[in-house]
Amino acid sequence: MTVSDIFICSVYVEGVDKINCRRFYFDKGVNAVIGPNGCGKSILLEAMRFCLSDTEKSSIISDKLTVEVSFKLSEDSIKSFRRVVDKEDYFVQPFQIDEKEVTKGEYYQELAVLNIYSVEIPYMIPNASWGELTTVSKTKLARLIENIHPDGADSRNEYKQKKNALEEFESKKKPTNGVKKPSKNSPQYKKLLEDFEKIESERQEFFIESLTSISATLNKYYQLVYGNDNKKSVSLKPIDPFHAYLGVEFKVDHGYGDLESRGLSGGESKLISIAFYLAAQAAAKTPFVILDDFDLSLFEKTCEKVAPALEEVAASTGLQICVVCKYDKMKAGIAKKTDMSPQFLFC
Repeated sequence: MTVSDIFICSVYVEGVDKINCRRFYFDKGVNAVIGPNGCGKSILLEAMRFCLSDTEKSSIISDKLTVEVSFKLSEDSIKSFRRVVDKEDYFVQPFQIDEKEVTKGEYYQELAVLNIYSVEIPYMIPNASWGELTTVSKTKLARLIENIHPDGADSRNEYKQKKNALEEFESKKKPTNGVKKPSKNSPQYKKLLEDFEKIESERQEFFIESLTSISATLNKYYQLVYGNDNKKSVSLKPIDPFHAYLGVEFKVDHGYGDLESRGLSGGESKLISIAFYLAAQAAAKTPFVILDDFDLSLFEKTCEKVAPALEEVAASTGLQICVVCKYDKMKAGIAKKTDMSPQFLFC
């Protein structure tokens, strides 16, 4: 089994209005999630985030909630992950795999086997503002890139701890009330500085690895979703190359010099964001990506270019791409559809 063989085959939700007691089916490749406004498409994505991440907070949590995400591993193998909330039943097991009770640790270990990690969920199932990456802060963009490395989040947290310890020591180096404080020549300070410089170097190394991995395919995907237009290009540039993790910006060129990324139209920003998230999945080798409000800000002619581009990416990489569509212009270009139109069901 390889990551490219894995895809979400169904999602079941119970205890949430609009999609209560319903199972939604998905296929390998590109899927268009369709249905009228208000049918619960964004709610479904939030349910999936809750099921696959280690968060204990979610807007959908109620007194009773069940969310199950099932993955097709091979022709005859399916693995289901279920999270359950029941505030009236103290003994309910909140984590289940294939309907068997497991510990929280076992649950996330099995997800990791599928290359699904909680820290990666924000770019596997990003929130509705995912298409506005060119307008986010340079720090936030860097954070997103950093989390792609398996040790990125841990190194960032350790960096903060070591930096705080060093700054706390330096703030106390001046004598107060006649009490002499340790100097920068003391063994204690030298050890703090050594520890900080070590984790600073590691953090830079991990970040550059992630940045390089994304950059390897970012421009290719950008040109692809633009209809194979090789006159257009996009890249990622650190604000400070020696401390790249502090901030990153997009460099965009449409054939006549760099453009100001914050001045791009909504549609152009969306295309850059699509390319970024596809490149992120390629770097992290995750099995799927789900993008909400996908065709918002895109013209019909643009959708005609993007749909076959997604099919090409899915076919060449094995990545499952699910896009939540609001308009017919995008739905028409994707053969596989998950219809969330309301049904009258009882459970």
